[in-house]
Amino acid sequence: MSENRVIANRYEITSMIDQGGMGDVYQALDRTTGQTVAVKALKPQVLEEDPALLERFRREAGALAKLNHPNIVRVLETVSEDERHYIIMEYVGGGSLAKLLRQTPQIPIPKALQLSLDLCDALTRTHRLNIIHRDLKPANVLLTEDGIPKLTDFGVARIGDAPTMMTQVGSILGTVSYLSPEVCEGGIYNEKSDIWAFGIMLYEMLTGRLPFKETSAVATIAAIMGDEIPDPHQFRSDLPPRLVELIARMLAKDPNARIASVRAVGAELDAILRGDKASEAAASPTVSTPPTPAASTPLTPSQSIPPVSLPPRPGDARRAARSTPKEPLIFLCYRREDTGEIAGRMHEHLIKAFGESAILRDVDRISDRTVSRLVLANDVVSHSDVMIIVIGRGWLGVKGKGRSIDNPKDPIRIQIEAALKRPEMSIIPVLVNGASMPTATDLPPSVQPILANEPLIVADNALDAHMKRLISRIKAGVGDGTAQRRIRALIALGVLIGLLVLLALLAQINSASSATPTAPPTAAPSEAGFDTTTNRLVFYPGGLPSDRTVLTLG
Repeated sequence: MSENRVIANRYEITSMIDQGGMGDVYQALDRTTGQTVAVKALKPQVLEEDPALLERFRREAGALAKLNHPNIVRVLETVSEDERHYIIMEYVGGGSLAKLLRQTPQIPIPKALQLSLDLCDALTRTHRLNIIHRDLKPANVLLTEDGIPKLTDFGVARIGDAPTMMTQVGSILGTVSYLSPEVCEGGIYNEKSDIWAFGIMLYEMLTGRLPFKETSAVATIAAIMGDEIPDPHQFRSDLPPRLVELIARMLAKDPNARIASVRAVGAELDAILRGDKASEAAASPTVSTPPTPAASTPLTPSQSIPPVSLPPRPGDARRAARSTPKEPLIFLCYRREDTGEIAGRMHEHLIKAFGESAILRDVDRISDRTVSRLVLANDVVSHSDVMIIVIGRGWLGVKGKGRSIDNPKDPIRIQIEAALKRPEMSIIPVLVNGASMPTATDLPPSVQPILANEPLIVADNALDAHMKRLISRIKAGVGDGTAQRRIRALIALGVLIGLLVLLALLAQINSASSATPTAPPTAAPSEAGFDTTTNRLVFYPGGLPSDRTVLTLG
């Protein structure tokens, strides 16, 4: 959007503030009041690709309009003109919490507590109105110039119990690192999932790092679901035990074991801020404490507060198990509306055979707002050894109706195309519910190579027997793939050894040629003559001298 553009004959765009996946945010001048405002503009190209985003955009405006709170960004009005859609909001000029964390990775404890307490007030208000934010992260917390936090970006909020399309398909929204374990597993969003994300933010403000952040989205989700929460004392030794205990309660893997409400979190924060522990924190230097080595002695808890003991998780053991050939990483590719029920039962059998962390599925539940489905599908497949394609009678979908195999953006097609880029991956089509294998004319060219794989049949009335056969084929396929990789590795090693031998021979030949003795220069022939100076007959072995008069003989 160009500067100086005027919206609704009132709001003049002056500069861009930020760019997002769904919309861009601009700074603007309200010509009527003379105040600076923020304008969020929905991207036209995004709306063309997904018209449902307009509903999300309007829902954000409606949610913010209900939330009249000093720690929530205020909506002034919404505008639609020339097929463009805008939300006019109050301008918050102090940057975001994410920006503050980049400048000060470890926020001083009293300041972190006060920021969190203000955010608790905002979240308590939203939850009281039955609004779940679902995208809590530092980038969605703006700061006024005097440091007061304001919660924003309710674009993916769940309003009441209204079942939107996005809720029905179970889309995972929010940034991956802040997703709760139950949401990663396809569960519903509620107050407890907001509390988890809030706990991640508090952990990040205090330690300067995320507790779960791997090199890929899939690895991060696996860590959230299975790995132990790193003890915050490893990264900052001056944290009060009561605060560390609160973080552990906010980040309990089981939502039923998590602290009950944001209001309860606020009460704990207020007690810590006003109590003796807050006095200890206030006495510490105002500059952020540098990270301390993991081996350093943590802060000793008082007798009244038991030491924090995070429950052991099987994450590390399960990760180690994945590295063995007997524990392949399996991706279950299926269309929920076609084969969701039987795929769920197949999933249970696969977990029994290979372990829960060895099975991946439901990539399409992660929204483009979190990470590109194409990027994520490639990420998932790149970590997988086997893809099981569950094909039912409705697997092809309805042509031209979005979720169908002829649509390049169809999640199933994206996943299969990613798998076909890896020749070593074992791909197993599984026919269920009386389905037959599609023909080449049914499939786009990019998916047709799956027809070269022999399908298996899995039926409900013989599920146990059929799953045993499928599991045996998975193990055999992974074994074959491992053997093929070993053969290719041996061939490559042989070629490398051959090259090294050849280079060694060439070096030896060059060395031998350089060591061959050089023939000495040819000596001048010996000659005899009569030296007129000495009147004597003289024999000259190196030839006649030039400084004497010599009569040669012969």
